[in-house]
Amino acid sequence: MGDKNIPGENRPSDKYLGVCFETQGSPASLHHQGLPSITLAADTIYSQQTVFTFQSGSAA
Repeated sequence: MGDKNIPGENRPSDKYLGVCFETQGSPASLHHQGLPSITLAADTIYSQQTVFTFQSGSAA
Protein backbone atom coordinates (compact mmCIF):
# COMPACT_ATOMS: atom_id res chain seq x y z
CA MET A 1 0.00 0.00 0.00
CA GLY A 2 1.10 3.57 -0.62
CA ASP A 3 2.03 6.01 2.06
CA LYS A 4 0.09 9.03 0.74
CA ASN A 5 -3.63 9.74 1.00
CA ILE A 6 -5.78 10.20 -2.08
CA PRO A 7 -7.10 13.81 -2.21
CA GLY A 8 -10.77 13.85 -1.21
CA GLU A 9 -10.60 10.31 0.12
CA ASN A 10 -9.97 9.20 3.66
CA ARG A 11 -7.78 6.27 2.72
CA PRO A 12 -4.23 5.64 1.53
CA SER A 13 -3.52 5.15 -2.16
CA ASP A 14 -3.09 1.63 -3.49
CA LYS A 15 0.01 0.21 -5.15
CA TYR A 16 -0.21 0.57 -8.94
CA LEU A 17 -3.13 3.03 -8.67
CA GLY A 18 -3.39 4.91 -11.97
CA VAL A 19 -5.20 7.65 -13.80
CA CYS A 20 -6.43 7.86 -17.40
CA PHE A 21 -6.53 11.07 -19.45
CA GLU A 22 -8.63 10.95 -22.60
CA THR A 23 -8.39 13.84 -25.04
CA GLN A 24 -11.82 14.74 -26.35
CA GLY A 25 -13.63 17.53 -28.12
CA SER A 26 -16.20 19.45 -26.13
CA PRO A 27 -19.64 17.80 -26.41
CA ALA A 28 -21.12 21.29 -25.99
CA SER A 29 -19.94 21.95 -29.57
CA LEU A 30 -23.00 20.02 -30.75
CA HIS A 31 -25.36 22.57 -29.22
CA HIS A 32 -23.53 25.93 -29.25
CA GLN A 33 -22.47 27.99 -32.25
CA GLY A 34 -19.00 29.51 -32.06
CA LEU A 35 -17.36 26.44 -30.52
CA PRO A 36 -15.05 24.31 -32.69
CA SER A 37 -16.81 21.54 -34.59
CA ILE A 38 -16.30 17.99 -33.36
CA THR A 39 -17.84 16.40 -36.46
CA LEU A 40 -15.40 14.38 -38.57
CA ALA A 41 -16.36 13.92 -42.22
CA ALA A 42 -15.94 10.55 -43.92
CA ASP A 43 -12.44 9.85 -45.27
CA THR A 44 -10.97 12.66 -43.15
CA ILE A 45 -7.80 11.93 -41.18
CA TYR A 46 -8.02 12.88 -37.50
CA SER A 47 -4.86 13.73 -35.60
CA GLN A 48 -4.61 15.05 -32.03
CA GLN A 49 -1.70 15.48 -29.65
CA THR A 50 -1.96 16.16 -25.94
CA VAL A 51 1.11 16.83 -23.81
CA PHE A 52 0.99 16.55 -20.01
CA THR A 53 3.84 17.68 -17.78
CA PHE A 54 4.07 16.41 -14.21
CA GLN A 55 6.36 17.45 -11.41
CA SER A 56 6.86 15.62 -8.16
CA GLY A 57 7.76 17.25 -4.89
CA SER A 58 6.75 20.65 -3.62
CA ALA A 59 6.19 23.46 -6.10
CA ALA A 60 8.49 26.44 -5.73
